[in-house]
Amino acid sequence: MAEALYSLDILRLSMQLRPDDKLSAPQSTHEVTSRVCGGILSVELSLDENDRISDFAIRAKSCALGQASAAILDRHIIGLNVDEIRVQHAKLLAILGKDEATRHHQNNLDNQNSLDNPNSVTDIKVWPELSFLQSARDYPARHSAILLPYDALFGAMEKLKTP
Repeated sequence: MAEALYSLDILRLSMQLRPDDKLSAPQSTHEVTSRVCGGILSVELSLDENDRISDFAIRAKSCALGQASAAILDRHIIGLNVDEIRVQHAKLLAILGKDEATRHHQNNLDNQNSLDNPNSVTDIKVWPELSFLQSARDYPARHSAILLPYDALFGAMEKLKTP
């Protein structure tokens, strides 16, 4: 099992996070702890005037899968808005075999992305590194660690909405 889950690609990604990654003046921060595995993820972020991620820091005390997922998010997040991130999240859910959640999310995106919307996110290409996480598809107990970076991110973004 360990060989299948913890491939060389996963291990390499998990080593890319900086344990002291912090922003000097984040607009929002959020920390989450997995009730399943005990992994802890902290996110700090700032948005630009177009509500796109302009600065981002993530720290993970998690298994290699959680750290790899966090590293993938960290690698691609700058310049994205929440809808574009939700597309990647939905693609990750599909990779992990969580089809019902993916269908529900896709229906919400389809409603938001009509032909009249110039900011449509339906043409976004999946981040190639997400495929490395497919090895965990048959291990649902590992899914919470993989999804933890997104829980932290969406928590931080939600805090920006509240006054």
